[in-house]
Amino acid sequence: MTKKKQQEEAPIKKTPTKKSTIKKTTLAREKQKSALPPELCFWVCDGPVVDSLLNLKKALLYMSDKQFTFHTARAGNDFARWAREVVGCIGCAERLEKAKTRAGAIRAIAMCKKCVAKE
Repeated sequence: MTKKKQQEEAPIKKTPTKKSTIKKTTLAREKQKSALPPELCFWVCDGPVVDSLLNLKKALLYMSDKQFTFHTARAGNDFARWAREVVGCIGCAERLEKAKTRAGAIRAIAMCKKCVAKE
């Protein structure tokens, strides 16, 4: 038998590509991250409903300064309180409390070892 005929007769094995594997893993993580029930989610003023610190980080990218100020300028920092009381990430809450800008809040979440491990 020639090589050409052997190749034609040999069954072709399909192995998943890295891209499809990554996509499945990402979807599984997304399902894991949104474990909070709606009543425990963070409701941004005139904005999205956030169910994890990673999604808060994404929301901060598109949030207006007015929205950010609404949640930080009043009595206490709403983001820090939610991170502490609902999510249970005290270190992240302390850094969010100190953040004075959206960029600072994004950095505070990015520095959190618990959050970075979930990415």
